[in-house]
Amino acid sequence: CLNVSSTLQSKPGQDMKVPLDSITNEIEQRVEPHNDYFSTQFLLNFSIFGTHNITVESSVMDSNGIVWKTGPKTTIFVKSLEDPYSQQIRLQQQQVQQPSQQQRAAYSRF
Repeated sequence: CLNVSSTLQSKPGQDMKVPLDSITNEIEQRVEPHNDYFSTQFLLNFSIFGTHNITVESSVMDSNGIVWKTGPKTTIFVKSLEDPYSQQIRLQQQQVQQPSQQQRAAYSRF
């Protein structure tokens, strides 16, 4: 078995609200070795841009279905960036919200 998990470590903008289900990803896949080697691929979704901690851990499942965490276990860090289209939409939304917030501030002064 191969288990891949990712956890959001940090995000660039603290003003962004992050749904809890977007903070972690976990995928497990069973592969059978051929000539003492195995290979598989994973596609992880980084819907929130920032720095992600990715851990890949291998284990062995015996004929009784018992999983033995034999390793190895590897950890890497990945920095995912915001795509330009999403960034443009977010900036446009912020510009629309700012004038209304400035008007409220002006009314509260008087």
